[in-house]
Amino acid sequence: MPFDVRKIEKSRADILNLNLFSAVEFTAGNNPHTPHVVPITITVQEKAQHSLNLALGYNTETQLNAKLGWNYYNFFGAGRQLIIPCPYSHLPTPLDVKLIPPHF
Repeated sequence: MPFDVRKIEKSRADILNLNLFSAVEFTAGNNPHTPHVVPITITVQEKAQHSLNLALGYNTETQLNAKLGWNYYNFFGAGRQLIIPCPYSHLPTPLDVKLIPPHF
């Protein structure tokens, strides 16, 4: 299969979409013994596996509303994401917990 830079960029984007790394760098090397093979080194920089989000707003339907969310980007390993949003408004809202498998 011929070398394709677009596939490298797609792989880079897929790795970043895991929300586990803040930087991903692919470095292509040279292989003098087999010039049709391109060795690639991948360097990543980890970021925090958790995030806490807070949003406040107002609209005509829910009026004053708030949303507190907690995300865990490596739940039981393998890049599974656990997302727990906790919305608040004068309208009743169900608790919505999401467990998202990694996408490759």
